[in-house]
Amino acid sequence: LTQRPWYFSQIFADTKNENVVYVLNVEFFRSIDGGTSWNKIQNRHGDNHDMWINPDDANNWIMGDDGGPQVTFDAGKNFTDVDLPTAQFYHVTLDNDFPFGVYGPQQDNSSIKIKSGTAGGSIGAGDWYPVAGGEAGYIVSDPANPDITYGGEYDGQISTYNKKTEQYRMVSVYPELHSGEGAIVHKYRFNWTMPIAFSPHDPKMLYATSDIVHRTKDGGQTWEDISPDLTRHDPKTLTASGGPVTLDNTGAETYATIFAIAESSVQQGVIWTGSDDGLVEVTRNDGKNWTNVTPKNLPEWALISYVEPSHFDAATCYVSATRYKTDDNKPYLFKTNNYGSTWSLITTGLPQNMYTRCVREDPEHKNILYAGTETGIYISFNEGASWQSLQLNLPITPVHDIQIQKRDKALVIATHGRSFWILDDITPLYQLNDDIVKSKTYLFQPRFAYRAPGVQLLDPFMQAGTNAPSGVMVRYYLKDSTDKEVKLRFLNSKGDSIITYSSKKDVKGLWTPPAKEYHVNKKAIPPTILRSNAGMNSFTWNMTYPDAKGDTSGTFEGTYSGPKAIPGDYKVQLIVNNEVLQTQDFKIINDPRSDFNATDLQQQFDLAMKIHNKQMEIYNTLKQLRSVQEQVKSFMNSFDDSAKALPYKSLAKYITDTAKMIEGKIYNQKIKANEDDLRYPVALGEKLSGLKGAVLSADSKPTASMYVSFNSLSERIDVWINRWKELVRTKVAELNTKAGNATRMAVEIKEK
Repeated sequence: LTQRPWYFSQIFADTKNENVVYVLNVEFFRSIDGGTSWNKIQNRHGDNHDMWINPDDANNWIMGDDGGPQVTFDAGKNFTDVDLPTAQFYHVTLDNDFPFGVYGPQQDNSSIKIKSGTAGGSIGAGDWYPVAGGEAGYIVSDPANPDITYGGEYDGQISTYNKKTEQYRMVSVYPELHSGEGAIVHKYRFNWTMPIAFSPHDPKMLYATSDIVHRTKDGGQTWEDISPDLTRHDPKTLTASGGPVTLDNTGAETYATIFAIAESSVQQGVIWTGSDDGLVEVTRNDGKNWTNVTPKNLPEWALISYVEPSHFDAATCYVSATRYKTDDNKPYLFKTNNYGSTWSLITTGLPQNMYTRCVREDPEHKNILYAGTETGIYISFNEGASWQSLQLNLPITPVHDIQIQKRDKALVIATHGRSFWILDDITPLYQLNDDIVKSKTYLFQPRFAYRAPGVQLLDPFMQAGTNAPSGVMVRYYLKDSTDKEVKLRFLNSKGDSIITYSSKKDVKGLWTPPAKEYHVNKKAIPPTILRSNAGMNSFTWNMTYPDAKGDTSGTFEGTYSGPKAIPGDYKVQLIVNNEVLQTQDFKIINDPRSDFNATDLQQQFDLAMKIHNKQMEIYNTLKQLRSVQEQVKSFMNSFDDSAKALPYKSLAKYITDTAKMIEGKIYNQKIKANEDDLRYPVALGEKLSGLKGAVLSADSKPTASMYVSFNSLSERIDVWINRWKELVRTKVAELNTKAGNATRMAVEIKEK
């Protein structure tokens, strides 16, 4: 019962039976005789921290451990699975894979690499795998090969993992275990979350820190020391921890360590460090000389959580620090623009009773900073002079680290309890200014969009990560909500209209907002309907041209979907009340992984449009054909005397019988539901829809046989379309002539 008592031990009394007691520590114990004897209960994880017992049902508990929450309804015989997104990540790093990979260490769990997006509808368990390192340290991918990762763990352990060989290798700076010992006897003092970072100038140079700075240029085969002790190294802080019942020295307690390191991306050899006992140091000559530049107005014994050199100026650096362990919850963020000679406190606008975990400068815009606090995330548009919340839909959660994926303009955060979160497109933040805020409307320039597989499923019951929206993300600002029609029109580089979306009706013209006196269920509004709310509105164009029209039978084994826009330049227009208010350019980019280039995709587009046009020709032909049938029927039924109808009867029957025959050659009317085509043969229209599905099945060049199939189907379809045109030209005209002699027209022919 005394496993790590200072860290874990909790005692809970049963809510119904005074003799039942529970003890939580590394493991989980129960006594049913008032503590005389104990039995271990096997739950899902371990390192048990908290417990709730239902006051009305003592068999129902909720356990809180390092694996997450677990529920039992049968007094611990069975527990729910630990499948909630409650991972506690210490740090996050990114790579340049596509989709880019997200790396981090999970408290009391594995290290992880997970995809930021997938070709499916969500990001699931199959999209991540353990990498180098363990639960505590930084994880970084090799800049030249993301299949190779380097990761840290407590007690100075550094490992590398090669995904292709599936082999782990230990490459620690100094591989000596210190479990149970105080830091005073360590050769090097490594932090629980020891920093590991690649140089932005040399992809082979990897930094790691203990109380000094180490680096390797050969993947950890050899290490060199490039600094003296850069901590306070007060002997009082180096003794063994724990007591008086037991000591507890896992490596988490090792103090007087370098907690943060970063090399300037502007000037090689300018390296900043921050220690967990409150010192900030900098070298401007690649480690030959170091200078203590700790901010004078930072109280002693702060933990320097991050040093963030500017991406634009070698003399500028930002620092985040915490002092909550000494009951000081104030935020501490600092900025220098003279290599640490002087510092400014930059916390205006941040909650003054909530400490800051991290600070990051946007690599694209020097004015933009991000800060992670114990409850969320904040943004500054003026280099930290003032801050405002960027919480959006993020739950209240500690934000331990922030990274920006420069290529894809995405912001990624590591939370301690809510896993990873991604803000997929931060380009609107780059465009914000006072003029936009004061304007009545504004159309933001969309970020480029990848033409790549994948969709975004939004299901509240989905136990998986959410993909980014698939397509062109368009954001437009309306100062006030409006009842006027709002439209987004998408155009190609020549200015030709592709498709238009509206706030009043969908692309098929089938949706109209309810009257004002009715409540609008915003969740039920079709996704193709634009919002016209006050503030920021968003819409995602799926990059497809309008669908063709046709019978339902053509959808079971085929498609009427429009082809996707090919990679290239496009435009979008914001239209309010039929007035074009603004136009923005954007690009569609080919999937970086694709074996097919823009020329191949142009060929796919061209063939798909030929099929599309033939589908529309069929649709218009059958629409006319069915109209003629109805009109002939109506004409024949208009006679109150069968004798009067007799002169037209034979001709009318010939027209309707021939029309039905032609219709049956194009679409099989017996196919009403899925798999009806297994009972009834598909006709030419269904075959054409099936071919279109094959052509659009992947972002690829059409096969030679697809062209052969289209030409054959098109020729056979044309036979019956021409047969119909001939029927209209001859027999329908003959019926109208006869009817005209009787002073009335039998059939009105509409071309579309």
